Amino acid sequence: SADAESSAAKAADDVVTAAKNAAAPRFSILIAAWNAARFLPECLASLRAQTLADYEVLCVDDASTDATAEMLDAAARADGRLRVWHLAHNGGQAAARNVALAEARGAYTLMVDADDRLAPDALALLDAALSAEHDADAAVLRLVCFEDGGTETEVPVRTGRRSLSGREACLLSIDLSLHGLYALRTDLFQAHPYPEQPRRYADDTITPVHYAMCRRVVLTRATYFYRRHAASCTAALFPEKLDFIAAN
Repeated sequence: SADAESSAAKAADDVVTAAKNAAAPRFSILIAAWNAARFLPECLASLRAQTLADYEVLCVDDASTDATAEMLDAAARADGRLRVWHLAHNGGQAAARNVALAEARGAYTLMVDADDRLAPDALALLDAALSAEHDADAAVLRLVCFEDGGTETEVPVRTGRRSLSGREACLLSIDLSLHGLYALRTDLFQAHPYPEQPRRYADDTITPVHYAMCRRVVLTRATYFYRRHAASCTAALFPEKLDFIAAN
């Protein structure tokens, strides 16, 4: 009968959904890469070195013209946790990240730029902080800027508290008293993806929204190393710097 067929189909769907959920990793890591061959190996090595191995890496090659595509494909062949998409046309960092975000299966999602890296215990510390506070929807990383010469500078967070309401975190992020490097519950992230216009500074635009959606936001000692160099798309001087005004 039709009812029996419908029940059987639903049961089959439930089995597939349960299997997918059982295989879902703790973290999804988004990497948008455009002509990143110079720094990409260091970034990927920092992920392979994580003490917590329960993660997936979703990489999008944004129509690179250097060896980025080949590097990502080789990394995916070597590690099944890494998946790669190749875009035919350059769409910008936000659009590339959104391609990966739509495929994220982890409980929490964070982004890592292709020229940056994570400390080996970063995911483990994020996991511990999120597990310790049952209503935490986001965990903020410790941000350390570095240069190729070895100089490191921690970016201060202008609050002495380690746990904030979503509203408090949102207000602090507006003037960058609280930066926008965090692991966020994936369903919230997917409900509020990166704005693709203007093409740059999507982080500044979406961060207050993400924080506002959270019940609690916890600050951690998980370290994100942000590379400062002249080729960075947010460090260079070009007419599109006006995107910063539009984003804000």
